[in-house]
Amino acid sequence: MKFIYFKFSWLLAVVSAVFFLQSCNETKVDEKTVFSIDRPLGSEIDVFWNLVENGYKGKSSYLSEFMITNNSSKTLDSTGWAIYFHQPRRVMMESTSKNISITHVNGDYFRLEPTASFPKLKKGEDVVVSFESDAWAIKDVDAPNGLFVVFSDSSGVESKPEVLTNVSYSPLVRKEQTDRFKNDPLPVPTAKSRYDFNKKLNFEDSDDLTKIIPTPFRYEESDGAFELKSGLTIAYEKSLQNEANFLAQKLKIDVGIETKLSEGSEGTIILKKADVKVNGSSAEAYGLVVSDSGVEIQALDGVGVFYGIQSLRALISVEDLASKSGKAIVPYVYIEDAPRFGYRGMHLDVVRNFSKKETVLNLIDLMSFYKLNKFHFHITDDEGWRLEIPGLPELTEVGSKRGYSKSETEMLNPAYGSGPHPNGDESWGTGHYSKQDFIEILKYAKERHIEVIPELDFPGHARAAIVSMKARQKKLIAEGKQAEANEYILHDPNDASRYRSIQLYDDNVICVCQESTYRFLSKVTDEVISMYEEAGMPLKQVHIGGDEVPHPSKEDPEHGAWKKSPKCNALLESDEEYENSEQLFYYFVDRFSKILEDRNIVTAGWEEIGLVKSHNEEGDTKVDLNEDFNERGFAPYVWNTVWSWGDEDRGYKLANAGFKVVLSNVSNNYFDLAYDKDPSDPGYYWGGFVDTKKAWEFAPLNVYAEPLTNRDGVRLNVKEDFRDHVRLTEEGKANIQGIQGQLWAETVKGNEMLEYYIFPKMLGLVERAWAKDPVWTSIEEDSIRFDVLNKDWNQFASRIGNFELPRLTYLNGGVNYRVAPPGVEVKEGVLHVNTNYPGAKFTYTTDGTEPTLESVQYSSPVAISGKEVKVIAFYPNGKKSRASIVDLTPSIVKK
Repeated sequence: MKFIYFKFSWLLAVVSAVFFLQSCNETKVDEKTVFSIDRPLGSEIDVFWNLVENGYKGKSSYLSEFMITNNSSKTLDSTGWAIYFHQPRRVMMESTSKNISITHVNGDYFRLEPTASFPKLKKGEDVVVSFESDAWAIKDVDAPNGLFVVFSDSSGVESKPEVLTNVSYSPLVRKEQTDRFKNDPLPVPTAKSRYDFNKKLNFEDSDDLTKIIPTPFRYEESDGAFELKSGLTIAYEKSLQNEANFLAQKLKIDVGIETKLSEGSEGTIILKKADVKVNGSSAEAYGLVVSDSGVEIQALDGVGVFYGIQSLRALISVEDLASKSGKAIVPYVYIEDAPRFGYRGMHLDVVRNFSKKETVLNLIDLMSFYKLNKFHFHITDDEGWRLEIPGLPELTEVGSKRGYSKSETEMLNPAYGSGPHPNGDESWGTGHYSKQDFIEILKYAKERHIEVIPELDFPGHARAAIVSMKARQKKLIAEGKQAEANEYILHDPNDASRYRSIQLYDDNVICVCQESTYRFLSKVTDEVISMYEEAGMPLKQVHIGGDEVPHPSKEDPEHGAWKKSPKCNALLESDEEYENSEQLFYYFVDRFSKILEDRNIVTAGWEEIGLVKSHNEEGDTKVDLNEDFNERGFAPYVWNTVWSWGDEDRGYKLANAGFKVVLSNVSNNYFDLAYDKDPSDPGYYWGGFVDTKKAWEFAPLNVYAEPLTNRDGVRLNVKEDFRDHVRLTEEGKANIQGIQGQLWAETVKGNEMLEYYIFPKMLGLVERAWAKDPVWTSIEEDSIRFDVLNKDWNQFASRIGNFELPRLTYLNGGVNYRVAPPGVEVKEGVLHVNTNYPGAKFTYTTDGTEPTLESVQYSSPVAISGKEVKVIAFYPNGKKSRASIVDLTPSIVKK
């Protein structure tokens, strides 16, 4: 008997989208083979997943089960079929129930097959199968997804894969489902715990707030306002025509104002060059004045003028954005402004799941509105190659597609639930940018003064490129072109090395000991350079990745890439500079970086490119700084800073040594991490949970001033736990280029999910990237510092709720920002509701139905009765939260 369950909408949306209806009689597999078997359709097989418990038998693992039900009039046999699925945790294959076997295909991709103990299922019959997996599952995103079935006949001929459309999931509500381990210190948020947290907030009146995020260096608002209306003239200096055109376009789109452009100095809005200095700097600085005579924006160059334009747009009220009436009232202001950091970045992974060109352009535009200036474009990885490279068509013909394949000669395996069919309109696993798409993205970013930094991720995370070049090799060999076939191969076919990457791949590292690898990298680099040249944008730096290459460990010294590669062992014998396979990573980085240096391109990469790892006599790993790479100007992006894992000060060590560092700290700036522990809130949590306040609390030059917790939410004693950690020197502070937010896309399925993860978190990032260092970071006493911090947060949260969320409701046609579930308390039969940002409205029900915008509105405490109350928060366009639920019968609060 199944217990009450719900449809897991995030996953079901994907599998439903790729539904493929197949006849159960004769399906043509190829021109010579006809598949025929009497069996159910995929749409007639139900699968129900249940998490039994975390901490199974006291171990760091969890037990889960599938209930498989046959709803077909045809029997589901005990042989001749396999169900494929994805999950982020490794299945412990030896732990399955006796009626199934599970094979790890690669990555997050698994195959489940019946054994002789599996019963034949007639119509309406079901069977439960179970298996154990590593670590824990506490969120809906941890559940198996992307399920499909493949049948085979007695000769091994396979049917076409069919998506299992009737997949459902047990809700994660029991303690053994939501606790990662015994005595897990981090509880699941409830309606009551949210209410208690929100109750501590003290929102400020909107009239007293700065209306622009990020906060300008100097902002003075005075009584009075100026009306912008259709027919106004934008006057500009000749060199500022791009900025004038941008302003005219945005006034039309934002509020329906038609404008005239006039080169010169007389107009309603004047854009002009001047030697503007703010806090002693002219870089990106601007001045903005709105008075009774109009608007004047001045700066040293177009970049500063552009940011002045964005601040002017931020002064337009939500009412005017909503009405688009052809006019807008902006307050009188005097602004002097300049950024704190020269590098203000946002990273987007379009590989794990693909984002369409339109999504990328929209994100770039939103970045520019909030004055970010670096777009880190993650376009290659294990699960896909997303950029057309002339001369290497296989990179996108094979490497940009995911679907069911036994040989991977025509596409990559599915990943992250992308499904068995490589249809880009239905699967987020398939897609790429043509050369012209990419040039369009570059030009669009250039118009907004954003540098695009491409990431070509090597030597690990390279499976898509490896598989694509294998397919190219096979094709050319078949054509009798042996020399061309081997020109760009990335693998050593005789490599017997054994390794498993963090993402569970055993074949995702290129062979760094053959010349074909460097011909490939030179070819790709040159083609990317030509696209930048055509776009009129210089390619200043390339991010080479460089992270997470599997290496030997003390526990498993034979594990690791290149250890049993004949080509690499030959190189080690001939080159005395490198002693072992692990050091070949530095050989690779040296070779790739010289390709870039020869083309006047800076080498950037994840923090690993600034480090040297070795082992002491006991086999323990030692990490030192790579002085050679420092002298060559490498730019490391520091990410692996989970508190209590060690090396939290790695970024500071690198900066103090002279590296030009970008801080990408996971604990504050990984936006794909879930907002909180609520099982239904999407996102991973390996580095903890990241909400908007966490991003806002980031203190780049003094992280020890933050209210630090480990990933379990336990408050840390900085003075005791990290007293020996490195602090930034004055020279080190100068070497911090800036900060960057990251969005990895394992759980991102489309633009709406992308925006849900990024907004409003990105508002905390932009504040720390642009605005001056807040006072609280320099206060020594914890209690005083945190008191000032919380007062500052009250103000910033007030600005988010009063200005930014309503603005995002209309900006660019509306952004799918997250609305947090409201806090709810029922005390003595009276309903009390609050929220984490002002401006939200609430509706509720007491009859068990889901509240809608038309349900009873809550405006003040009210007496209620019934079995349970459900409350939602929403904003003007109907953007709403999940419901907060309180069980009224036993007065027990639920999530």
